[in-house]
Amino acid sequence: MFLSNVHKSDLLIDDPSDPTKAKELTYFEGQTYFWRGLLQFWLLRAYGRFVISTVPEDPSDPQSLLRPRNTIDECVAQIVKDCDAARDSLPTLWDEANWGRVDRTAAQALKSRVLLYYASPLYQGNWEGWGAPKNTTGDVQRWIDAADAAREAINDNDFYQLTKVTQFGRPYSYNKSGSYNDVVVLNANMENKEIIFATGKTTYYSGRNEFYSLPAGVDGCYGYTNPTQEMVDEFEVVTGTGSDRKAVPFDWNNPEHAKDPYANRDIRFYSSINYNGKLWGTSSSKAYYIDTYEGGVHRNRLLTNSTKTGYYYCKFLNESYYANKTGYTTTTSRQRHEFRFAELVLNYAEAMNEAYGPYGEDPKGALRIDGINTAEGAINAVRARVDMPPLEKGLSKDQMRDKIKHERWVELCFEGHRFYDLRRWKEGEKLGEPIHGVVITPTGFDSK
Repeated sequence: MFLSNVHKSDLLIDDPSDPTKAKELTYFEGQTYFWRGLLQFWLLRAYGRFVISTVPEDPSDPQSLLRPRNTIDECVAQIVKDCDAARDSLPTLWDEANWGRVDRTAAQALKSRVLLYYASPLYQGNWEGWGAPKNTTGDVQRWIDAADAAREAINDNDFYQLTKVTQFGRPYSYNKSGSYNDVVVLNANMENKEIIFATGKTTYYSGRNEFYSLPAGVDGCYGYTNPTQEMVDEFEVVTGTGSDRKAVPFDWNNPEHAKDPYANRDIRFYSSINYNGKLWGTSSSKAYYIDTYEGGVHRNRLLTNSTKTGYYYCKFLNESYYANKTGYTTTTSRQRHEFRFAELVLNYAEAMNEAYGPYGEDPKGALRIDGINTAEGAINAVRARVDMPPLEKGLSKDQMRDKIKHERWVELCFEGHRFYDLRRWKEGEKLGEPIHGVVITPTGFDSK
């Protein structure tokens, strides 16, 4: 599929249509360069080295297709070249009717992601020898290049930003509410300053994500996606108030954490995970509690799709959707995004830490957001917009690396990054580790 679509891109670039429509042709060509670059990145991410193709291939001459794969360096250089060509040909922004289409920043975001991967341990050193050791920096210049690309993407267009979350209580997933999910996915128009490139707003998928993902046991719903206990435990606990407020890792061995494990967690937890005792819905007459205790309606062992871990996911779901039956659904104009602004800031943080350490200042200038010019500042910006306390001071480079990995896991969960992040960090062994869930045995019931 990737190769056939790269071939289509080559055809479009090689044979543009009406030369009298210069502006439209430039935009069209820019989008085609972007798509070829993105498709080649997907090849690189999945298979490593690939055969570079930049001109239409002749299917009648199969021998011409039997070429050796290019080197990793050559593959990355070609993708970056396409990103730069796209950037120089695309508009800064489209209008409302074309929201979600490829623009200049989307090409820069792709370049940022490509160079971050290229700097990562899997792609450093000898590719055929499985790269460099994990948790090592390797060639510092690659990280500098990645930081430069992220800075360029962030600073070049002041339309995009880390939108401040304004609603921290229920409902956590409701359009136009100012909730985290509203900021990240449900607001599919020019009001959304977070999403850089997406499918475009559509109601085609309206309700599908909900009835596939809301708990089994809800009328007409399947509950297919069950977050693991490892994912749930990654969301920090917030303690203290005022200047004493801080975030600490969740720990089942901490009696205060264990007695009420879902209290005082990172706000992104409530916007991403459906757990036992959570109230779902915006209507008092239709809302219901998630019951995943043993024997609960949402953990019925007789139902094939009932949760295997004690959890369901809710990121991207609209809380005004209750069940897959008449009168309990809603129409949501949503998108499926590939790039968003928070990823760029996280890319910058990771590259800066490897190149200059946690607190080393960017020698090429600050970001346009809050004058940030360090890895620490970038991570704290992502946390601040969801009202999470800043990181503790005095972290080493290795400790900051772990904090960045945590932040990517939490901020970008269920967005298709985790698997490939673990691969590029050479932590693929985590994919084969046992996964866990929770078993909740009721001892009594309150009056709810």
